[in-house]
Amino acid sequence: MKWLKLAPQPHPRAAGDQWDVFLSYRSVSRPSAMALYDVLRQRDYQVFLDQYSLSAADRLEASLERHLQQSASGVMIWSSRSEDSKWCQEERTAFSQLESAKPGFQYVGVKLDDADLPLLAKQKLWIDFSGSREGPTGSNLLRLMYGL
Repeated sequence: MKWLKLAPQPHPRAAGDQWDVFLSYRSVSRPSAMALYDVLRQRDYQVFLDQYSLSAADRLEASLERHLQQSASGVMIWSSRSEDSKWCQEERTAFSQLESAKPGFQYVGVKLDDADLPLLAKQKLWIDFSGSREGPTGSNLLRLMYGL
C-alpha cells in the first residue's frame, strides 16, 4: 500500500463539521462502502457511515440530515441498484443543495458497475470502481481523495 502514502490528509473541518466525509450508498453496496470507510479512516478521515454512526434510537431521516449537514464533503456510491432507491436519490439531491449553500462542500461519485448515472449527476467527478474487485485502491482511490 505504498500508494496510500500519496493520498492527502483531510482538510481542516469548518466549525460545526463533525465529519470529513459522508458516505451515501444503498444497503446492497455496504461491502464497498465499508471498504472505502476503512481506507479513508487509515488516512485519518472522520467518516460518517450509518452502520457505525447511527443508533437504533435515532430517528433515521432527521439523524441522516443532521450528519449530512455536519459533513465537509460527500461520496455518492452508485450502482444499478441505486437507481430505484428513494434514499439514494434524496441524498444525491441533498449533496447538490449543500454544494450550492455550504461553502467548501463538494461531493464525488463512485460507480460500482455499468449503471447509467442520473443526468444532472453526470456533471460531477465520478470515479469508476467497477473493475476494482479488490476494493478501493490505486490511482482511482487517489483521484477520489483528491476530489474531496
